[in-house]
Amino acid sequence: MRAHLVVFRDPSDESAALEEATRILAAVAWSFGHELTFEPAPLDLSGVASCRSAAAALVAPAASFSPVLPELRRSLELHALARPLRAFPALAGSGSPRRPYAVDLVVVSEHGTQAVDGPAGAPGAAVLKVACQLARRRWGLLTALDAGASAGSEIPGAFAVAREFPELSLSRESIDAPARALADALSRYDVVATTPPCARWLSDEAALLPGSVGSCLEASFGEGTFGLYHPLAGAAGAGRASVGAAIAAAMLLRHSLSLGREASAVETALATALAAEAGGRRRREDLCASLCDSLSGGLPYSQAI
Repeated sequence: MRAHLVVFRDPSDESAALEEATRILAAVAWSFGHELTFEPAPLDLSGVASCRSAAAALVAPAASFSPVLPELRRSLELHALARPLRAFPALAGSGSPRRPYAVDLVVVSEHGTQAVDGPAGAPGAAVLKVACQLARRRWGLLTALDAGASAGSEIPGAFAVAREFPELSLSRESIDAPARALADALSRYDVVATTPPCARWLSDEAALLPGSVGSCLEASFGEGTFGLYHPLAGAAGAGRASVGAAIAAAMLLRHSLSLGREASAVETALATALAAEAGGRRRREDLCASLCDSLSGGLPYSQAI
């Protein structure tokens, strides 16, 4: 397939996350026979027009501190914020006091501090629709997490949403449910639709799990498949830029390009590389090179771009 991507760069950004994400995507394109083009754009609104004809966009980690990022989201009508949360048991270490869980979920909420189109304490219909779109490209499980819910009760707005996504399994839980058995709950979730405060709470709690790589990415979505992918280089600790880059590349491939097989290849390569690192067989600074070599069949990734 052919796809055009916009890359919003910032000269002040010292992280390697954006560069590594494009290298990983280029290695995937070379290996699987796709053609990806990358259009550089400054971190301002001049790239909005290019985004309207692009499949997706990547944003420099430094955008976290820029007023341009919320303006980009508003201009592109990207109302839902998705945070992929991952924990790799291989990274937990034998001395971890807590049982390591393999956690792989996406938390979806609105931007801002509270839901604006749904009942108080519940995710709105627009967020539910984006969450459904994400879930059907993953394992097909959607949980609406909100305050005051009772097990098995109807999800607000779910009737209209469910008619569009009959293949999904939808459930509703109270925010208190994961609080009672957080690690076990997070390990069985696929996509969670919730309110911004609960989304931040889940992100903070997931970051404390053994083997967690923290919040490495924020992605913004609207009505279609276009996504604005924002790696958070510093969120998972020093040296984790490659992890955020790989998670960003995989999510972009799966949700904006509908390339599930390629996304799974990136995720498998990442898990393998992290396990090798935990076993002392690879250094963290070699992670991106290892990923790209694995994905491109041994061709140095600098040649695969």
